[in-house]
Amino acid sequence: MLQIKEINPSYLDELEYFGKNLDSQSTHFFRPHKFDKETIKSILKKDKNLSFMAFSGNNIPIAYFFLWNIDTDYPMLGIGILADFQNKGYGHKLLDFLIDKAKSLNRKGIELTCTLGNERAFHIYNKKGFVHYEDRRDILYDGSEIIERAMKLDF
Repeated sequence: MLQIKEINPSYLDELEYFGKNLDSQSTHFFRPHKFDKETIKSILKKDKNLSFMAFSGNNIPIAYFFLWNIDTDYPMLGIGILADFQNKGYGHKLLDFLIDKAKSLNRKGIELTCTLGNERAFHIYNKKGFVHYEDRRDILYDGSEIIERAMKLDF
């Protein structure tokens, strides 16, 4: 049983738990921000972001996902799932949830970036209709450089 909850600053401990339990492969592909308390507080206070968590039946956080910059025509999508819960269909469900949420807000579509080498996610996004339109270099919060595939889904 999967429970989806919109999160706010009161979910600080749950989001910190999620960040601490990402394995090395997941943190290579999903690095939206640091998972320390100060960064989490800052992210969750932003009124232009919608952030969600998925919980297992025993109320353990298994996924963190979001639409950021919801005041734009193309909000930015992100999905991170703990390793033990990957390859179980949750990614598709969470992606559909975010697409439906953006549509309900009358957005024109969604944008995302997919780390080069994350072929599993790239394939899922392609199946959902996202179009790869460029590769871009980005500097992450830790100062490292990454190459990402920018993708867009028009509604």
